[in-house]
Amino acid sequence: MEMYNLDQLLRFSSSTFSADVFAVLLDAVTEAETLAPETLGGVTVTRTRLALDPAAAFTGASADALAEMFNAGALPLDVEGMLDLIFTDEDTRYEITLLLGADGTVLYGYDVFLSMDIAIPASLLTDPTLAGAEMSLAQQSVSELRFTDQNEPVTISAPELEE
Repeated sequence: MEMYNLDQLLRFSSSTFSADVFAVLLDAVTEAETLAPETLGGVTVTRTRLALDPAAAFTGASADALAEMFNAGALPLDVEGMLDLIFTDEDTRYEITLLLGADGTVLYGYDVFLSMDIAIPASLLTDPTLAGAEMSLAQQSVSELRFTDQNEPVTISAPELEE
């Protein structure tokens, strides 16, 4: 776990999406496909799969936040060079599937799929003991987020503060 900046990792994985981040993602869409509907909690949702250009999707604030997730001093490679390689490699796939209500105004969830299979060139290795090593990275990441109990009343109580 030393390879991660845990504070940034938690911030990145639980952050809210800003209008700028959404604009970047929408500009990165290369393909859209309507999939078979799904039922979530008794609600029928439309599923739309968006294929994204990974290099275009990970620019600006998203790229900066992603690079900050890693503890560069604990890794034997150039983190920014590695991320650039991942997101510019022709075999990297990045997709988001949106689950929208029938009228298209309520987001009930989304799925994120990222797949990579890259060869890591020696030029990215920063540890001299790895000189001449051949390395590769093959990974698939899938995450699903579902929103439940939307528009349900909630009660929020302020915690008691100690003096």
